[in-house]
Amino acid sequence: MGPEAWRRRLGNNLYTYIVGDNADPTATAALLTRLYESGWRGPEVAPEIDPSGTRVLWPTETGTTAALTSDGLEHYYTSRGHRFYLLRMSQLVRAMGGPLAARMQEMFAAYEEQCAADGVATIPEWADWNVFVGGEKLAVDGTGLLGGFSTGE
Repeated sequence: MGPEAWRRRLGNNLYTYIVGDNADPTATAALLTRLYESGWRGPEVAPEIDPSGTRVLWPTETGTTAALTSDGLEHYYTSRGHRFYLLRMSQLVRAMGGPLAARMQEMFAAYEEQCAADGVATIPEWADWNVFVGGEKLAVDGTGLLGGFSTGE
């Protein structure tokens, strides 16, 4: 299918969101076609994408259900001043057990790749303690830890 056929199939908002800044809509259409032929299925009823690209509005019988995109989640947390996210490891691993375990491993691997691409450490030096995943230091310097979280460096 060509670009206009995909635009009709997905709807203008979803198609525009998927194509994004890609300068070659024909290449995007070819990729979508290959994805579809290999088993991926687009939604039968296309959702609406807000103009900022931060929310997807999925149609339901009673209206819509909003879901944040990756950009939306980033905006949500950074607008509130969050630079880090601290979780309890045991509960996280047990909550992500079973069919979600592979996804958690993919998320950790993708996080490390994104940190490398952005040129930042996965765990800043000031936060490198056993309480954090990957930490190796044996004692916590509370002042340094608090200062690091406060400045977000």
